[in-house]
Amino acid sequence: MRALAELQAPEAIEGLLPALSAFIDDDWFSDDLPQAYALLGPAAIPALGCYLGDAGNEERARLTAIDCLVKMADHTPAARDQCIAVLCSNLNEPRSQNAIFNGPMIMALMEMDGIEALETIRAAFGAGAVDINLTGDLEDVEIYFGVRAERSTPKPRYNNGLMSE
Repeated sequence: MRALAELQAPEAIEGLLPALSAFIDDDWFSDDLPQAYALLGPAAIPALGCYLGDAGNEERARLTAIDCLVKMADHTPAARDQCIAVLCSNLNEPRSQNAIFNGPMIMALMEMDGIEALETIRAAFGAGAVDINLTGDLEDVEIYFGVRAERSTPKPRYNNGLMSE
């Protein structure tokens, strides 16, 4: 896997996609696979985007695809905008409106300093499609991006995946 990635072998892009789900319980593999895709370069972004957008793929495997995009953006800064666009398009897709799954996409956008995705993020929060236990609420995200200095509402209490009133 690493040798193909270092060689930037284009056939490895599609060839490694099944590994996203085949080794979801293997911590070593799920850590190494994002590194491999980062080495493969921006040519892998469309395939990762399609994999991420396919709700038929296992959730943990799709989470690893998100990690692949984050590593890609970190490894190849010129690919950052394309990685952000893929995450935003998946965040906008009705089939992706899974509050638990959207949280990691927003966290990835935050990790990439993707402030340009803020309107898409706001729309996901507006649709009630974000589990705030991972990201915090919209005000927390806006504070993170520096577009809000402080909260205007009381901070929600978090409780095992459910927001308390």
